[in-house]
Amino acid sequence: MRRWLRRYAACASIAARLALAYRAYLGMSVLSAAVSMAVLGYFWRAVLSSSGEVAGLDRATALRYVLVAQVVSGAAETWILRRTSFALREGRIAVELTRPLDLQLSQLGQAVGTWAVTLAARLPLLALAAALGADLPSDPLAWAAFLGSFGIGACAMFGFEWGLASLAFRTTEVWGIQVTVEALAVFFGGAIVPLDLMPPALRAVASALPFQQVVHVPVSLLAGSIPLADAPRVLAGQAAWAAALVLGSRILFDRAARAVTVHGG
Repeated sequence: MRRWLRRYAACASIAARLALAYRAYLGMSVLSAAVSMAVLGYFWRAVLSSSGEVAGLDRATALRYVLVAQVVSGAAETWILRRTSFALREGRIAVELTRPLDLQLSQLGQAVGTWAVTLAARLPLLALAAALGADLPSDPLAWAAFLGSFGIGACAMFGFEWGLASLAFRTTEVWGIQVTVEALAVFFGGAIVPLDLMPPALRAVASALPFQQVVHVPVSLLAGSIPLADAPRVLAGQAAWAAALVLGSRILFDRAARAVTVHGG
């Protein structure tokens, strides 16, 4: 077991070092998040200036949610679909499938390393959120629930994207699918508009999709729109999402990999 864990911990370490190597990209993503925080922060402060409450969310909770959501949004990207497509085009997928590593677990390990670096790089933005008026909680349990929820939600999204990666075995171009998924994730994940403010029909659609697991749920726990007392139930629900998506995507990917055709041979 120790040797098995060491293998996939090495995958996470390599991915973390690779993420740190692209400092310009990492810095630009943090800068982009900072600009989004400033714009949305001033926008929501103006919206809430005449009314202290919107759709049941008080001013402090709504502002806290919107600003922290920008810290988390994009921190759980994996690029699994695009990387799988490139590996198929270049023929590298044949090598990946024959390595003495479980491909899904090695990719998950790499994703964990990338998430750790990306989230750590974005944590200083919490100081900007506080400067823009977010009253961040001091309870360490709230922060523990937030980080745990983010980790489980990121695993759920990994499972979803790993299932989508099986589509790369059926088509030579996945750019359109990737862009569509990214747009849906931003909207239905609650990164721009809190899901509590959506009409009931859209809220029902968002609840049936996994996108909310990585932004809306963890941020709601930290913002207070989901009571901390409900954290065990919420985390259990996220774990169920993650288990179903990871196991289901494994079945889809294994079936797709049996029919793999490497371009050029």
